[in-house]
Parts: sequence; C-alpha cells; structure tokens
Amino acid sequence: MVMPGSRATTWSTTTTWPPRSACASRATRGPDFDPAAAPSVAAADWPEERLRKAHRNYAMAYVRTAIPAAIQVFGPVEAVHLVGLAGRLVGMQFDGEVAACAGLGGRSAKDFADWMAAVARAQGDAVAGAEAGGAPGEGRFAQSSWALMRGVPDLHAAAFACWNALWEGALAAHDRRLELVPVRRLDLGDGAFEWRIRPRRPVVVP
Repeated sequence: MVMPGSRATTWSTTTTWPPRSACASRATRGPDFDPAAAPSVAAADWPEERLRKAHRNYAMAYVRTAIPAAIQVFGPVEAVHLVGLAGRLVGMQFDGEVAACAGLGGRSAKDFADWMAAVARAQGDAVAGAEAGGAPGEGRFAQSSWALMRGVPDLHAAAFACWNALWEGALAAHDRRLELVPVRRLDLGDGAFEWRIRPRRPVVVP
C-alpha cells in the first residue's frame, strides 16, 4: 500500500521483513561481551580531533534525517511538538557543558549570542554580522549558512521550528528570563538566519 504523497516502493510478494537471517529465537542467548574481541580503530589513524568530528557528523546526520522524517510521518504540527520538545530538553541539558567547552561563562543576552556563534562554527556554519539595532541588554546572532540541512530537497518550513527549539531550550537553561526571537530566516529566502536575544516580555492575559 502506498500512502498519498509518499514515495512508492515495490516489494515482492515473497519478501519478508525483517529477513529471516536477521531473526533470532527467543531462546537464543547471545555471547558475553568480550572487549578484546570488539572492533576498534587505530589511534594513529583516528586521533582525538578526527573522532570528535566523526561524532559531530553522526549527530548532525541523525537530526538531519529525523526532522524531515518526523514531519512526513506525523505532519508538521505534531512534528514541531514532538521534535521540539526533545530539542528543548537536549538544549537545556547541554547548555552548560557546551559553554564550558567554548570557554564561555557569562549569563547575559550577549553571552548567549556568543554561545550560538560557537555552536555554529563548530557545526561548520558561517557566522554573519547581525543587523544594527537592538535595545540595551539585548544580544543578536546571525549565521549565513545551514550546514545541518544543506542539500535536503523540499524541506518543509516546519523544520526550522523543530531545529530552533534546541536553541530555545539552551536559552532557558542559560537564563529563563530571556527569549529567543527569530527576525530573519535563511530557509524563507533571507540572506541569513538571525535571532534577537532579549528580556522576556510579560504575557498579558485579556
């Protein structure tokens, strides 16, 4: 069966999934783990910097695949809710660790803009100059590329909201009194992504 809007896949009527060769009986017991027999990489071929880059690329590929897949499977509204929730939690969890790795310790809006710049450079993006303006106590950050989604065809606009939730979570851990406001979006035709980091405005209940 092919759902409307999905890519058709042809299956043989005799095809089984998973293949029988990949299935195991419930009574089958796997061998104990032997560290000496486990695959390993030569330290000379894989220095620490190369390993870190491989870990980064794997993590980025995971998110690059997960966001469009979630939008396709759940629809944009539910995907933003589910992936956005996960992204906020990850951002909250790792804000402090990333700041320490980048040598950042301040808690101001400008400090968080520096945090975003450090992350952008680490993931291979170009940090751009933010447009002039902004009130005292605000920070601005802009990046002119999106390495995470480079080359992804027909990317839905909801992908940005899924991704942006990661930065919202990090900012909540950085200072819950600040908010992140996108003012330009590269995916919508602007020359860069740009955010304002400003004091959170009170919610007015009518």
